[in-house]
Amino acid sequence: MLCMFLPVTRLSIKMPRISALLFAMGILLAPAALAAQEGAPPGAAPPKARAENRPFELTGVEIAAERDRPQACFAFSRPLPRQRGRTNELARFVSVDPAQGVAITTRDQSLCLDGLKHGQRYAVTINAGLPAAGAKERLAAAITRDLAVPDRKPSLSFRGQGYILPRVEADGLPLRGVNVDRSRLTVLRLNDRALVEQLYYGRSNQTMTEFEIGDVLDQKGERVWRGEMAIAGERNKTTQIAFPIDAVVGDLAPGVYVAVAEDAALSFQAWDKRATQWFVVSDLGLTSFRAANGLYVFARSLSTAKPQAGVELRLVGRDKRELGRAVTGADGLARFDATQISGNNEAAPQALFASTPDGGFSLLDFGAPAVELVGKGDGGRLVAGTADAYLFPERGAYRPGDPVWLTALLRDADAKALAGQKLTFKVVRPDGLEVERRSIDDGGAGVHVWRMELPANAPSGRWTATAHLDPAGPALGQTIFNVGEVAPARISFDLTADRTRIGPDGKVNLSIDARYLNGGAAGLLPGEMTLTLRPTDRPRPGLDGFRFGLVQQSLAPEKRALPGFTTGPDGRATLNLDLGKLPDTTRRLEAVLRTTLHDVGGRSVEQELVLPVEFQPVTLGLKPNFTGDAVPEGATVSVDVVAVSPDGQKVGRSGLTWDLFEEEYDYEWYAADGRWEYRTIVKDRRLTGGNLNITPGQLATIEEQVRAGRYRLELFDPASGVASSLRFSAGWWVSAKLADTPDVVEVKVQEPLHIPGQKVRVFIRPPYAGTVAIALADRAIRHTLISEIGTEGAFVELPLPEDITAGAYVLATSFAPADPGSRTPPRRALGMGWVAIDPAQRSLSVSIAEQPPVHPRGSVKLPVAVAGAEPGSVVRVLVTAVDESMAHLPETQPIDPVGWFLGKRRLAVEMRDVYGRLVNHTEGSAAAPAGNGGDKTGTRISSVRRTGPITALHSGVVTVGPNGQAEVNLLLPDMAGRLALTAVAWSDAKVGVARGTLEVRDDIATDMILPGFLAPGDRARIALNLENLSGPVRGAYKLSMTAEGPVRLEGGKAETSFPALARGRKLSINRTLVAGDPGYGVLVVNVTGPDGYSLTRRFPINIRPAHAVAATQVRGQIMPGQTATLAAPKPVGAIAGASWKLSMVSPHDTLDALTHLLLIDAWPFGSADQIAARLLPLAGANEWQKALGLPANDKLKAKAEDLVERLISRQRADGAFSLWAHDGPADPWLTAFALDVLTRSREAGFTVPEDGYRRGMDWLARSIGNSWVEDAELPARAYGLYVAARARAIDATPLRFFQETFQSRVPSRLARAQIAAAFAMLGDGQRAGDILSRLDDPLPGVPGIRDFGSPLRDRAATLALLIAANADPARIQAEEAALVGMLRDPALVATQERAWLLLAAQALANNPPALNVVVDGQTVTSTGPLLRALADGAALSVTNRGDQPLNSLSTIAGILSTPDKAESAGGLTLSRQFKDGKGRPANLKSIRAGDLLVVVLEGRAEQPLTGPLLLIDPLPAGLVVENVRLAGSAQLGGLSWLGTLSEAALVEFRDDRFVAALDGMPESGSFRLVYLARAVTQGNFTLPAARLDDLIDGSRFARTAAGSLTVLPPAPEPTPPTIPTVP
Repeated sequence: MLCMFLPVTRLSIKMPRISALLFAMGILLAPAALAAQEGAPPGAAPPKARAENRPFELTGVEIAAERDRPQACFAFSRPLPRQRGRTNELARFVSVDPAQGVAITTRDQSLCLDGLKHGQRYAVTINAGLPAAGAKERLAAAITRDLAVPDRKPSLSFRGQGYILPRVEADGLPLRGVNVDRSRLTVLRLNDRALVEQLYYGRSNQTMTEFEIGDVLDQKGERVWRGEMAIAGERNKTTQIAFPIDAVVGDLAPGVYVAVAEDAALSFQAWDKRATQWFVVSDLGLTSFRAANGLYVFARSLSTAKPQAGVELRLVGRDKRELGRAVTGADGLARFDATQISGNNEAAPQALFASTPDGGFSLLDFGAPAVELVGKGDGGRLVAGTADAYLFPERGAYRPGDPVWLTALLRDADAKALAGQKLTFKVVRPDGLEVERRSIDDGGAGVHVWRMELPANAPSGRWTATAHLDPAGPALGQTIFNVGEVAPARISFDLTADRTRIGPDGKVNLSIDARYLNGGAAGLLPGEMTLTLRPTDRPRPGLDGFRFGLVQQSLAPEKRALPGFTTGPDGRATLNLDLGKLPDTTRRLEAVLRTTLHDVGGRSVEQELVLPVEFQPVTLGLKPNFTGDAVPEGATVSVDVVAVSPDGQKVGRSGLTWDLFEEEYDYEWYAADGRWEYRTIVKDRRLTGGNLNITPGQLATIEEQVRAGRYRLELFDPASGVASSLRFSAGWWVSAKLADTPDVVEVKVQEPLHIPGQKVRVFIRPPYAGTVAIALADRAIRHTLISEIGTEGAFVELPLPEDITAGAYVLATSFAPADPGSRTPPRRALGMGWVAIDPAQRSLSVSIAEQPPVHPRGSVKLPVAVAGAEPGSVVRVLVTAVDESMAHLPETQPIDPVGWFLGKRRLAVEMRDVYGRLVNHTEGSAAAPAGNGGDKTGTRISSVRRTGPITALHSGVVTVGPNGQAEVNLLLPDMAGRLALTAVAWSDAKVGVARGTLEVRDDIATDMILPGFLAPGDRARIALNLENLSGPVRGAYKLSMTAEGPVRLEGGKAETSFPALARGRKLSINRTLVAGDPGYGVLVVNVTGPDGYSLTRRFPINIRPAHAVAATQVRGQIMPGQTATLAAPKPVGAIAGASWKLSMVSPHDTLDALTHLLLIDAWPFGSADQIAARLLPLAGANEWQKALGLPANDKLKAKAEDLVERLISRQRADGAFSLWAHDGPADPWLTAFALDVLTRSREAGFTVPEDGYRRGMDWLARSIGNSWVEDAELPARAYGLYVAARARAIDATPLRFFQETFQSRVPSRLARAQIAAAFAMLGDGQRAGDILSRLDDPLPGVPGIRDFGSPLRDRAATLALLIAANADPARIQAEEAALVGMLRDPALVATQERAWLLLAAQALANNPPALNVVVDGQTVTSTGPLLRALADGAALSVTNRGDQPLNSLSTIAGILSTPDKAESAGGLTLSRQFKDGKGRPANLKSIRAGDLLVVVLEGRAEQPLTGPLLLIDPLPAGLVVENVRLAGSAQLGGLSWLGTLSEAALVEFRDDRFVAALDGMPESGSFRLVYLARAVTQGNFTLPAARLDDLIDGSRFARTAAGSLTVLPPAPEPTPPTIPTVP
């Protein structure tokens, strides 16, 4: 049921601080989530912000006093000129009194006075004439302000987040103060252990307020010490001192304490105004390892680093319930069982509380993140659960329509087979939409094999397949493969630059070196290049974790056109590039230079080169000391600051300023195009700031304590205008995420491979002498050891369990005691090493016996041997065979189950300890873990034409015999080449793989160079090449070549004899091939030779129509009692091949239905609305098709379901439909049309994918559930309501709302009829009748309607709806009469117009009166029309025995062999020119093989058009189209004469035609598109006409003249000049 909402224009949601915190936790829904809940459809982009009408003026003044050096900022209504250098050009417009030490800086819309003094008054004047950025506006009048800079507010805070104070003469707690002379300090001890835990949970879950905590301390806290301490410091400056607890309090007993600091000048302060720090005085250090087999805890002394025995451990969950207890042994170790830590949600472990017999106490927080191990040796593949699947395809690249063989080996975490399970495969297309799902049974020992057919129009890109045990659960395995019109690459190239980075001048020189893979320079090949300038967060070398640029400054990637190029004869090209003006941004930039090199007859290859663009004199980096983007409430945020020169060196920088802002978010809702959207408005409040100097080669640090909220830290360099910022939030919902990077223990595993059950020898060297805890772990802790090791290192031996799978990690944690003498706190270091298990122990030894060359067109049995299986096990094997060229594509990854199951795995053990919580008065930011950066280059798949079939074979599962042998049968197609073989074998406990090759060829190799297609009448010069590879050498050979089907050899059968054919000898035989009528012909080659040798090969040839289907019709009328003879009319020209001759007699007008039925598929290329239109009439066409002898029943169903699949491929991931591709913009009317057609198809019994249909209906429901709609979209809303009513997805409520609210504003007659029909479907005939009675009321004029409609389409669709709604017969007759008056030549009717005319004719056929005729002497009475197919030369005699005139229609359709050579047009013009590479007209009578032609297509419209246009230019058979997208792309260097080219919504380079789609005519009223074609086949060929069609109104079209083209042999190589010799 749909929910309707009242229309609201704008809604503003203010987010106060507490709401912002709830918002961050998801407790308040984000606007996007609200929109989703309210049913607002996705899609609409927010409207452009309204332009500011206010003049350039002052908007506010802010004084930032909460910083060491105060600042006053004047905010203006426009941005100010950006500061360049240390002298600000705006300073001359500003006067300050007193001016001593004051500096002027500008940032965006603010002019700031830096260097002010606290407690000082200033008179400031900003003079008239102050310019805004761009100098187009100036300040109209002077501004004068008197400013009073106050002192900073007194404040106290404890610095840092540590809460464990070691009992080792620590320096104490660091305390910071501002404008506080003396601090009153109190130390409280909490003796109640339950109260400690209550406070811990209160602080971690915020169930207690600061006031509640204060009450607890007042009532339960035991005062240990109270006193005052002086805080000596400069006025208004931050002063940090250490509160020396041990010195003033004495030796504190172990326990939990709270330190409270308050201003001694005040008699009382509320608890939320005091500074508090709770801490644990403890000598107890804890380290835990959480693994699959339990929780291991190591307790030790922080003072001595020795193990602590007898420590009681309590594990507590999030719900405060105790999960278990344990006591440490003599080695300090204790273990909790896996069941005690396996809880989820509230039952998950939250904390570990430890206590010693002498009162010692400590705790470990499981809410905090684990110690980061990346960069310490961890790596490999993560096996997350108990099940694992290796999923692989037989290759990595496919064409649309190809089969994909997906194979999955399902195993447990120990790589043992999980047999008897069902595995669900999911296939997801590039936009993330799941298109296929299949549950596959076990094929034996955990193997699951699925042969999936890709759709014939599968979108190009990276497809993903996943395997799931639970269809709704996570993927156990995943593989990625590419889909596109692929061909094996024949070329490669290197792309290099003359510098490693691009400087401020924006210049770089690029070099290209291209070569063929089989050797030789790839010369004279065209290429194109694009440049994308984009912001980058790629870490700079040695500066991992630093962030550069203003985070609040968005910068979209900017694509720029670059000149193209052509490689020289040596395959090289050089490009001197100038990036031009760079964006004005603070963000770091990188230039992405993507180069495409095009190969004729092969695959285009791409290379990408990424270069940093260093356009700023210095960059400022910020690196937080916390991970993620949030810190706990009350945390002290520490951020490192660095200044970096363009060459990457750390440089000094003085005079930097920093500011800390609190950000508040407002969300303003607005309605746009009938959809609710929102925009985020960020308001900031400056909290504090300061000045900063950076020493060359060093880092500086900014520290500040924050309460709950959202923050932005901003750093600015007044001298250069460079700025950087970072955002973070603080709140109770955040666990402390300290950037705690431990020191490193050196861990070296001595042997590369190991055997389970033996010992592993490991060298361990800690950075300091002390206790080392050693653990052997994979997903479980396998062994533990405590050892004392000095800094010189030592060898240790660890036992490897028998059941270890891939390997394990040696974890070494070294602990060092505190050193009071050097004031060094307790430390720990961590290291890890990988112990690899020899995979031979768990692998099967597989081999494919080497085979001699085999013949194609038959089967081959491959002997596969498997050894090493466990006794008594069943071994199975499968073999894939793929064209070797395809196997070597970058997309094809080697099949390797051994590496998957037995290779290195990521550590699945979590480590936590207390060291990140130790209080350290010298605490600083830790170094971030090391990472790898760098540019990535690679070759990507490109859409190119087909170059013949690709061989990819899959044997299926074969059982290996007890002797370890198997014969795998492969059925070979007609091919010649090498196949890459991969054999995968598996048993219950082992896997194996082997590779090999198989050469497939005939003894006498025959190769025919044929064009991809021919047209009737074409004459192509073909060559048959023979080579004796391994056939007999002595004796005569005879060769014959014959033609079958609609093709012939000039001169008849070709026969040739030769007395002998020596080994390696090559022969070439040339003939002329003549094409007949459209269809498929075959060239049969037969070779016979000595010793009974015989070879027969069949080469198919496609004879493609050169011209579109044309129809001729005759309409007539048979009066009562009259007899008429119906015969096929004479076509306008000779028809090539078969023709269709049909007749129809009906009491209603025929609406030219038979002609439209034959012509609706005339243009198979098109948009989603064209596909849907072709599908629309099929739901009710079966009886007509049968009567007319056209495909019916199963054939009609197959055709309909093919169109359904094509239509679904245009569906977006959100369920809506897009015109040209699945990733295009959603179109509401088109979506309703597509779902209407799919609904009718379901009703007719055609198969419609349930997932796609349901998603579409969901999108439609969300759309019509939104009450806000623009008038131009009312037709789409009306159609959506009709479709939902037809599908019974709504009741009448939304229809009534629409009628009452919008009916008078509906701008379309068809939309009115659709609402009436929807009411009729839901049983409300009265409302339907009321709407139909006003159907012809004047329509309001509304611009911008996009409903793909024409008057003819609307009238035909309305007639069909009226009949379906059982409207008044008189109204139906009137509608029919009006429609008949609008009929036009069927050749000038668009596809959607045809579809609705057919639907109207089908609806009329079932309306009275009945038909009563005599046909060829037989009486026929029926409620429908008379439909007959006419035989050649036959006629039909029809006598009208009724009392009403009858209408007749006879039509003939076929492909004309000689179309009109003249151009024709209706509202559009189109011209086609063939030029050479220099822009000169090409002589189509003397094109040479190898010539490159530039085809220029230009069109114009007589009036503005906004609907889709489709341009189709069929190729002559002698040409192949190049894959260089010139439609809207960068110009090729040598083709600059082309000028400006138009953008196209879609460009396709097909085998036999160039297709381009335009979303309306450009504003100029004309377009120019260009493609390149190369002459490859010699001969004489038909040049078909190019055609431009308006897809909405068929009367608007243009057609060029047809012609012919002759391709001659290549021009002879010029003879080099003779150089005379010198006597």
